[in-house]
This record gives sequence, C-alpha cells and structure tokens, in this order.
Amino acid sequence: MDDDRKKPPMEPSLTYTYKQVGNKIINLDVFSPSKRYGARNIPSPVMLFIHGGAWIGGNRQEFSRPVFEEFLSHEFVIVSTDYRLVPESSFVNGQLEDIRDVETWIKTEIPSKLKDHGFDVQTEQIVVVGGSAGALLALLTAGGATKEGINQISPLQLCEKIEYPPVYQYTGAQDGLFETCHVTDFAAALEKQGIPHKEHSVPGVDHAFDMGAKVGDDVHLNVIKPAVDWIVEVVGSF
Repeated sequence: MDDDRKKPPMEPSLTYTYKQVGNKIINLDVFSPSKRYGARNIPSPVMLFIHGGAWIGGNRQEFSRPVFEEFLSHEFVIVSTDYRLVPESSFVNGQLEDIRDVETWIKTEIPSKLKDHGFDVQTEQIVVVGGSAGALLALLTAGGATKEGINQISPLQLCEKIEYPPVYQYTGAQDGLFETCHVTDFAAALEKQGIPHKEHSVPGVDHAFDMGAKVGDDVHLNVIKPAVDWIVEVVGSF
C-alpha cells in the first residue's frame, strides 16, 4: 500500500506493519512529540488518525499538517493508519475490521515499541480523528460498535444503541458532498444522551477544506486549533 505516494505533509518518526491479510501488508505511521521520555512524569496520550478518500482511495500520508501539529503541541503521539479499500475489501468486513484491529494493536503493541525509542504512552483511551470517509469510520468504531450491531451505517442510528465518547465535528458550510443536517441531527442525539459535543460549520468552504490548510493560516488558527483545544480540555491531555 506504499506505492506511488506523494511526499507526506510531514515525515513520520516510525513506521510499523500492524496487520497482514494474505499478501496485503497494512502499515501505520507514528509521529512523536518533541519531548522525550523523562521530560514528563506522565505518559503521552495517543491520537489515531483515519484518512478519507470515499472508502475507495487515500492513504495514511494524506492528512492536514496543522491538525497533526496541534496534537503534537499537546504532546500526543499520533498514529496515522492505512486500511483496506473498496472494492478490494468490503466496508464492514474489511475497513471496520482494520480500524478495530489497529486500535487493538495500539493498546497491546505500541507501548513497548515506543518505550524502545524513549517514549512512554498511555493507551487506555485513544482520541480518534478522521477526515471525510475516515470520520465516519472514526464515529462507527469510537463507540465500540461491531459489525453485528451495525444494521444501518449511520452514527445517528448507532447513537440510540451505544454510548459515544465526546465528539467534535467541523464541516464546511458549503460542503457539496455531505449534508450539514447530518451534523446537527447527530449533535441533537448526543445532546439527548448527555454526551459532551461541539460543532463548527465554517462559512464559505467546501468538503475537506482543512486538507489545504497551512501552519499558521486562518483555518489553522480559527478552526483547527479551537477544535484540538476543546478535545484536550474535555478528554484531557494527560
């Protein structure tokens, strides 16, 4: 899954294979904060990033650099993962399975692997971030949903069956691929559950607008930074 890729917005610290299905090797990249083990008395939290691409394209090297920079500034360890794509694999039996498997790999493998590189991490709670199609995968797995429990591929339906963690959503108000009513309807369902949530509809921008953001620009400072600050405040940066 590493062929013909463009240069990523930033280079990872480490790359691992977390899964192999037949001849298909599925990798992830790890981005480490600048402070080394010993500089802090407590472990770094982990953020898992799931890329977009309409479930048929994209890869772990496609992300918004300001998003990663913000989490790194709060001393998160970031894991950006690949997953099998449609049509080589089905949505439920392939992609959701891969995301559940990478979460298991993070909890069981990454502490010892990063310890060897001078980092101490905690993996009891993982912040899951996704863009576009990856955001749906994040929402479907964040509540611990299983393929047996997914009758309709909709976080709104799942919200009636599972308890979601805190959720932050930002979208373009002129998104041509995603109806913004899905955000408001889901927010209402979270509110009914008493789950912390926040939404930001950004005027004048389209789908996946944050992918073109630059460090220090308006999108970074007025959209991405407040989102990450909210996540850190609600979830805790440990």
